[in-house]
Amino acid sequence: MLRELRVHAFDARRSTGQVKALWARLASGTGQVVAGIVTRPGVFAGGRELADALHEAGTRLREGREKRELVGIVHSISDRDDEFLLGDRHVPLRGTDHVIDRRDGLTFRVSAGSFYQVHADAHELLYRPALRMCGDIKGKTVIDGYGGIGAFGVRFAKAGAAAVTIVEDNAAACRDAEHNIAANELKNACVLRAPFADAKLPERPDLLVVDPPRIGLQSGGVTRLLAARPTRVLLVACELDSMARDLDQLIAKGFRVTAMRLCDLFPHTERVELLAMLERA
Repeated sequence: MLRELRVHAFDARRSTGQVKALWARLASGTGQVVAGIVTRPGVFAGGRELADALHEAGTRLREGREKRELVGIVHSISDRDDEFLLGDRHVPLRGTDHVIDRRDGLTFRVSAGSFYQVHADAHELLYRPALRMCGDIKGKTVIDGYGGIGAFGVRFAKAGAAAVTIVEDNAAACRDAEHNIAANELKNACVLRAPFADAKLPERPDLLVVDPPRIGLQSGGVTRLLAARPTRVLLVACELDSMARDLDQLIAKGFRVTAMRLCDLFPHTERVELLAMLERA
C-alpha cells in the first residue's frame, strides 16, 4: 500500500521518509480493533487514502476463532527524531480513535493515546489476583496511582470501596477514566489529573495502588506515597530492578512485604509483571 500510494517509510539514518510504524490495538473482550499509522510531524498527504486502503484490507481478512472488527484508523504523530514507535498526538482518519472493551462485568474505553495491558487475559492473570491480594475492600478508601484509564480503580469501585481516587497525568487516559466511571455508573470514584509525585492525595487511605512506568516510582513517587501515609500499598511493576529499588526505599521507611505474585503477561520473553503487597511493620 505504501508503495502504491508513494508514501515513504521513515529512515532514521538519512532522516527521510514519513511513516515510522503501523500498530493495532485489540480489545479482546469485544473484538474491536483500532489501528494507528505513526508518522513524523508535518502534512500527511496520503493519510486518508492509506486509511481507506487499510480499512478495505481489514474487511477482507479471514475470520479466525474470534470475531474482529476494525472500528477506527488513527494518525499518530511522533515528534521524536529516532525510531521510537509511539506517537504523541492522535488524529482519527477513519472511524473512532478508541476501542471499547468489556471485562469482569465492566466496560472500558481505551483511546489511542492511553496505556492498556496487551495480554488478552490480563483480567485473569493480573487484575483478579490483585483484587484477591487486597482482600475485602468494601467501605475502604483507595488511591489508584498512575491509574491510567482506571483498570484498577474502576474494579475497586465496583468491589465496594467507599471512595476511589484515580491519579493520572495523561490527558487521554484521564478522559477515558472519567468516561469509564460514568459508563459503569460508579458514584464512588473520581479522577485527579496530576503527576503522581506532585498530586495532592487524600491522606491515610486504606489502600494505595501504584502501577508506575518501567522506571518505577523513583524518589519523587516514593516521597509522595509516604506522605499520604497509607495503611497498605499494592506495588505493581514490570521491571525487576525498579521494583527492587522501590521496595528497598519503602522497607527502609517502615513497610514490610506480606505477599508477592508473578504474572506472566509477556509470554516467551524474560519479562514478568510483579505484584507486591506491603503493610506498615
